[in-house]
Amino acid sequence: MQINSLLSFIKNHTDFAGKFSEKKISDSVFAKFNEYLKNADKSEDNIISSEELSELYETNGAEILAAFKLLVQELENVDATEVTNDLFNISKDLIEGNDEINEDISALEDISLDDFIENSEKTDFEDETLSKFWGAIKENDAKEIFEKLDENKDGKLSKEELNKFSEIDGEKDNISLTDLSQFINPETLLEDESETLENTEEPSVGTEETDEPTSTKPDEDTTTQETNKPKETSKPSSTPSSTGGSYNSGSPTNDGGNVVPTVPENDERTVEQINSEIKEQESSRNEIKSKSEKDIAENEGKISEAVSKSDLSEEFKEEYENETKRLDEEISNKDKEIDEQTVIYQDALAKADTLKSAAGEISSQITELEGKMNNLGEDSGLKEKYQTSIQNLTTEKEKLEEEERAERDKADSAKEQIDALKKDKSDLEKEKDNLLDTLSEKFSSEKEKVEKIKEDIKEYQENIKTIRENLEKDLETVDGNIQKLKNEKAQLEQAPKTKEIINSNRPVDRTPTSLNENIQNVNWEDYGYNPETGKKFADSAVNVESRLRAKGKQIDHNCLGGVKDTFIDVTGESPFGLPEQGITVASQCLDTMRNNENYREITGISAGELGYLPAGAVVVWSSSSGGSSPADLYGHISVSLGDGRESSSKIRQQLTSVGQNGKPTVFIPIT
Repeated sequence: MQINSLLSFIKNHTDFAGKFSEKKISDSVFAKFNEYLKNADKSEDNIISSEELSELYETNGAEILAAFKLLVQELENVDATEVTNDLFNISKDLIEGNDEINEDISALEDISLDDFIENSEKTDFEDETLSKFWGAIKENDAKEIFEKLDENKDGKLSKEELNKFSEIDGEKDNISLTDLSQFINPETLLEDESETLENTEEPSVGTEETDEPTSTKPDEDTTTQETNKPKETSKPSSTPSSTGGSYNSGSPTNDGGNVVPTVPENDERTVEQINSEIKEQESSRNEIKSKSEKDIAENEGKISEAVSKSDLSEEFKEEYENETKRLDEEISNKDKEIDEQTVIYQDALAKADTLKSAAGEISSQITELEGKMNNLGEDSGLKEKYQTSIQNLTTEKEKLEEEERAERDKADSAKEQIDALKKDKSDLEKEKDNLLDTLSEKFSSEKEKVEKIKEDIKEYQENIKTIRENLEKDLETVDGNIQKLKNEKAQLEQAPKTKEIINSNRPVDRTPTSLNENIQNVNWEDYGYNPETGKKFADSAVNVESRLRAKGKQIDHNCLGGVKDTFIDVTGESPFGLPEQGITVASQCLDTMRNNENYREITGISAGELGYLPAGAVVVWSSSSGGSSPADLYGHISVSLGDGRESSSKIRQQLTSVGQNGKPTVFIPIT
């Protein structure tokens, strides 16, 4: 079962969440459990099996319990053992239920709504797992689930429709409860809980916007035939709710260590969110240091007190005090320099890794373009465009590689300084630890007194050593968290720049081309389609009617005015002229679109297939030979919304006929 689906089930549904929400189980518990599950996923396919779960419990049960104990220690009446065992037991039930409870696609192919509902209500299945599968369907509303699966709304489930929902769990021959995860409530799977996993002895804890058409009637220029083939599909969602959330700040554990906050896993974070998380990590880092330094200072205070109360000479005590102050100041300065160089190192390393990744993406694009160029005919006018694009991309890649080398050098230099500073700091700490011995050599007559004091302060010195070791480990962990976040931030900031480099150097083939494949399965980008531009036009076209009304413009019989308004809204200008001037007849827009360098004509698309066009596609209808309606005389023009609908001066289902015999011509945005 997918790890994301498993966690989403447990977290969002009543059997677990209802049981523990009133106890305020923190998101950090789920974040930590997610971390362990990913470590247990040896195949790295994001799917956890019963065997992997059991091995995780047997191998890491005590460690997990210790981690959960830290995470819930501030919550009242929360038993970490209960949390641990419930997580594992419910997970085991869900995984085993999902593995067992499914239905073959072959048995569902061409099934009707009535048969689908009838199956869900049957009670005489010989196979118990099938009974559970259909029982889960029934419990979660069979009609609703069928309608979501039946994408083309023809009242039957096709193999193609079923295949779209059979890939979530990696098993394509059947539909499982994971595949139906956006419909199925996991309590359907859960039976009486049994203690399948034994409790673990508690270990000692260490550091660780669109509206439906208002009318289906033809407007100024139509005889409408609504398509029953909307492109929009409902896809199963396996994304859990965020497992980030609250952090535990650096509170002390039993052995003097600190609780280091974990970095939440969330692919949807923005730069602002990441900056906030970095600040939280840095704040925790400061708290950890402050706490440790305070503990060290307390123990050092005991040592200084022992020296001051001893019968050592005043001269010895004075020099001990002066040397201690000097060493403290030097250690503090070294520590500040280490922190400064650590920030430089982290930033440079994050930038270098990101630049390397960006150069790799561009390199892949170069290879792809070279392959396509080699397949072009010798007389193709595109070869020069490809060569120019490849050269430009090569130049950009070399720039990124040069910048990466500079950042690597900066990171290497900072790392060398960090290592040297740490050594200097360690030497100073040793000098401070050995100060009594050093001074006893100078004041030889005081040796016996010094040895006595050393026996008295041995415990404090051991405490200081342990605190320093724990601090070093904790700082290493939290610095790793910060590095991870800075890498993610750098990647997020670089991504649009890299995309812009690639898109701006993509050879544009405007040659009209025929669609020679099933329009339902076409990858429009193979034909040069630019999805970003398409989305911008579709998003704007959704609001065209409200914009026209706000301007006091006509809605009915104003398709060209609406399309002009959409172009102006997106680009600042219209290829057909301003609403009050320029082309005034929709059918006359054909030559303008054919000469528009931002669009490519796609032929081979029948009128009945127009509902499958991508967002932002422009359809120009010719006038009709015969007839006197506005549609016959002037044709029609519209922008596709990408979901089976179109927008001109208002939204409606994509038209599949205009006038008596109007012919459509399709253009897709390519830049």
